[in-house]
Amino acid sequence: MDDKTLKRLDLLGKGLFLAAIAVVVLSVIGAVVIATSSTRVLLVGRLQQQNRDYVAAAALIAGFISSGLLLGLGALVRLQVAGIRERE
Repeated sequence: MDDKTLKRLDLLGKGLFLAAIAVVVLSVIGAVVIATSSTRVLLVGRLQQQNRDYVAAAALIAGFISSGLLLGLGALVRLQVAGIRERE
């Protein structure tokens, strides 16, 4: 592979890491908004406060799972790039 392609793949790996951080931050913000909202929020408007807490926890868990997937993909891409560079 040429160096330009390797640089792009390395940039993709770094971008996946940054996307994972953004997903965690946004899921925490979303969980806090869901848990503390007292007005009608889409999909949560008719739920009681206890159920709202469950939805907030589910949003947080989904964010961590998604972030883990992005981190794993980013690590795999960067490891492959490092392996190719080592062989060359």
